[in-house]
Amino acid sequence: MKGYILDYTVQTNSGIISGDDNQRYNFRGADWKEAALPRRGMRVDFVAVGDAATEIYGGAAFASANIKIAAGLLAIFLGWASTSFISATRGRASFCCFAAPLGGLLPLAFCLS
Repeated sequence: MKGYILDYTVQTNSGIISGDDNQRYNFRGADWKEAALPRRGMRVDFVAVGDAATEIYGGAAFASANIKIAAGLLAIFLGWASTSFISATRGRASFCCFAAPLGGLLPLAFCLS
């Protein structure tokens, strides 16, 4: 099942997960399977046993997919924006130094041509 962490207390080594089924599940630190500590709002995958959550995984696996998508979209946008900027300035080399780091290799190719 999937859900997110509502609360986690280091002192008691326990917390609460809100499942996607709108139920709340208590968990113990011993059921946490990741190296990093759980934190409020973290998306998790777990096994529900009654009102308890066990075998809890979260954080990096879920965040990494979202970050990769955002990074890809940002790279496409900045590549397009900096290429448009170079085209608008008729490819003057003085502007390439500014645009190349923003858009990656595509604007750099325009600068070198």
